Amino acid sequence: MRRQGRGAVGRFGGAVLAVPVLLALAPAMAEAQDVEPVMQRSRPEYEAQGIRMGSFIALPSATVTVEHDDNFFSTHSNAQDETIYALRPEVVIASDWGTHSVELRSWGEGLLHENFDDDDQFNYYLGLRGTADVLSDMQLIGAASFLRDHEDRGSGDSFRLFDKPVEFERFETSLGVDKRFNRLRMRATAGFRNDDYHDTSIGGANVDEDYRDGQFYNLTDRLSYEVSPATAVFFQAAYDVKDYRGSEFDGDGVKAIGGVEFEMTHLVRGEVGGGWMSFDFDDPTRDDIETYTYSTKLFWDPTPLVSVSLFGDRDVSISSEFGSSSTVVSTLNARIDYEFRRNIILSALGGYEWTEYEDIVRDDEKGTAEIQAQYLISAHLSALLSLRHVDFDSSIDGIDYDKNVATAGLKAQW
Repeated sequence: MRRQGRGAVGRFGGAVLAVPVLLALAPAMAEAQDVEPVMQRSRPEYEAQGIRMGSFIALPSATVTVEHDDNFFSTHSNAQDETIYALRPEVVIASDWGTHSVELRSWGEGLLHENFDDDDQFNYYLGLRGTADVLSDMQLIGAASFLRDHEDRGSGDSFRLFDKPVEFERFETSLGVDKRFNRLRMRATAGFRNDDYHDTSIGGANVDEDYRDGQFYNLTDRLSYEVSPATAVFFQAAYDVKDYRGSEFDGDGVKAIGGVEFEMTHLVRGEVGGGWMSFDFDDPTRDDIETYTYSTKLFWDPTPLVSVSLFGDRDVSISSEFGSSSTVVSTLNARIDYEFRRNIILSALGGYEWTEYEDIVRDDEKGTAEIQAQYLISAHLSALLSLRHVDFDSSIDGIDYDKNVATAGLKAQW
């Protein structure tokens, strides 16, 4: 059984949790009324109408950004600046039917680096999602996607000494059913994922990343019972199978969570759940994992101009930094959106990630804080400014780092 670590809210956790607490010092909550979240609010005068294609609507867009990173390689010392130019065209094609729905989403992303052109990237994504209303109380949901992407330095397994970041391809598909039986609701989903990681190098010497390739299967069943029109209790069970190209991390796991879904008023809604998870490795030399888990999704609209959200979860993963190890990763993320003007939205984001290494003596903490400003110029043009700070702390000496990333961008849409 795995060792027991310290609490998930560490050096950065208190700061993140303080975000909604500070907001609570604002004027008392408005009376219950229908309030749309700030980022989901309809603004017809600033929304593209799209291109009609029969019973479908196409929504094309293109975003150009310039990003400056004052510690591009995420190093403890000798930080190096970098400026990155990005172009991201995207198109969404969605059905406009009375029942059923289909949505196709595709984007490409080109990244050019001013000083370190070995890090230039071209990423792309293609995804299809659809729903079929089989009965008035039953819906089928299907999805499939293909992603070609990379891990930023200082994240995932992109070790900061690599000559270039780790690139990968990922294919995912899922099929689910959502069925109601009076007050009882069942949502069952079967999912599959295939990962293919590319090798990288250190000083020209090859670093094999094939051990991370694998196929992953997931079955999730969620039952919720409506106690009242605004409250439901739920129980969710998930079964996962991980089959890597290298067998060292193969195994299967179970996660069980119970909790409450609620809408206390039209202003406060979400769900909170907690439970237990375990993962059993096929390799008898590797310790199995048994630990608590949680899932949190909270939304609060204290005034018609402010929206607050809070997300968190805890799961099992793997890492190869300083020796192969399974990990338990806990996250908590908060966001505040403020509609300063009808077409000016200010946002503050905070995040905390705590990683426990199970097979080596190591714990990591990563805190992020970001402010954003979005200016909706017209129905076809908007501008974005952001400043993000990252603070990474590890029990391993010499790999701590902090960085600041400033971004400016323009988005055109039709």
